[in-house]
Amino acid sequence: LVIVFNAASTTQGGRGDTGIALLCLTLFFESVCFPTIVALGIRGLGRHTKRGSGLIIAGVSGGAAVPPILGAAVRSHASPG
Repeated sequence: LVIVFNAASTTQGGRGDTGIALLCLTLFFESVCFPTIVALGIRGLGRHTKRGSGLIIAGVSGGAAVPPILGAAVRSHASPG
């Protein structure tokens, strides 16, 4: 279902705000996933709960930070032409 909404949001670019509305709708319904993943991920860790939740958050922020860093590295080492 997410694929359907995302495909529709990317193909509706020239029709006003339909694409943005579909994308916002998709993100709204996906927003409940992250707290559920964290809660299930740290369940049963006992005294390691703080470290486990920190690693989950680090994984998310790493997924947001690493691609631009890798892109900059590729651009700086790319051969001209």
